[in-house]
Order: sequence, then C-alpha cells, then structure tokens
Amino acid sequence: IQKAHAMKKTFVVSSDDVVNSYGFRVLTDGIETKLFEKNPVGLFNHNRDNIFTNDYTGPIVQWSNLQKLKEGLHADAEFDTDDPKGKVIANKVDKGFLRGASIGIRIIETSEDPKLMLPGQKYPTVTRCELREISIVDIPSNPNALALYDNDGNRIELKDETEVMAHLSAFSPATQSINNNMKKLSITAGLTALAAFFGLE
Repeated sequence: IQKAHAMKKTFVVSSDDVVNSYGFRVLTDGIETKLFEKNPVGLFNHNRDNIFTNDYTGPIVQWSNLQKLKEGLHADAEFDTDDPKGKVIANKVDKGFLRGASIGIRIIETSEDPKLMLPGQKYPTVTRCELREISIVDIPSNPNALALYDNDGNRIELKDETEVMAHLSAFSPATQSINNNMKKLSITAGLTALAAFFGLE
C-alpha cells in the first residue's frame, strides 16, 4: 500500500501589526510556545468537529519550525493526508482556496499602555500568552481568526464588546493586583471572624 504524501506549507500564523477582529492584538514576542511544541496540533477553524460530517475529527495538521521573525510568528504545516478530512483541507490549501492560519491562545497578561495601541485597536494588547493550537481558517478576518482558551483548555466564546473588554482587563497587572488584594482581604476577614469565634487574638 502506497502511503499518501504529506504536504507541507509555511504560514504566518500571527503578526504584531495586525489588530484582530475582536479589536485587540497579540505581541509575537510574548507568545510562549514551549508546551505547544510538545504537541503541535492544528485544527480547522479552531474546531474539533468535522465541518463535513459534524463529528469529531481531531487534528488535521502538525506544525513544525516555529520561528519568531520580524513579520510575526511563522510555522510549517504538515497535513495528515492519510485522513480523508485532512486531505480535503490540504488540497484546498494547495490550490489556494484556503490561505489563512490562526492561533488559539490562553492569555496570561495584557497591557493598556497607549504606546502599544495601533490605529483601529479598541482593547488592551496581549503582551503574554500561551499558544494552545494553530488552525487553518477559511476567513482570517472573522471572529474565528483568533481563539481564546481558559486554564482548563476550554474554548471561550466572546459574544459582545463587554465580554471582550472584561476578559482582557482581567489579565492586566493592575487588575490582577487588585484581585490578589481582594483575595487577601477576604482571607484575612475570614481568619479574623474565625479567631473571634474561638476567642483568640
């Protein structure tokens, strides 16, 4: 049996000078790739469900040769052409019908520094994040052009501008400091109440 040929193609998967469709941007230097490189999976449109048969498909791409260059984060995509679904996507990439790639990240830190804002940017800049997956996408400018994940690996759906701002602000150092102080106050108040209950200083 002849093994199907695995097609490779290089993509710019993220770029500093691009404001995504959510209205914020991700700094290439702040993308942490160490964990991703241990399991460099790629999906289609950030979905594990197959668009053709509506069932689980899993990864269709394996990424390699990640490079942080001046133009952004580059990577080589190797398509699983032994998988019928992967072969369909590979053919569309080969013919030029699919040209976009998009990162799925877990945000670690954001900044509201005006110096990091670009024209058209409405929300804070993501200065640190963890790369979870890279997808081949059909329309890179739509909301699927960047996927956000929580600490448990679940996809976060940002439905409106209020949710976008609230989610990004939660990762700014100032907000994290406030949250940490609130937690400390809460713990202190709890211990004080417990001590009073037992008649302790």
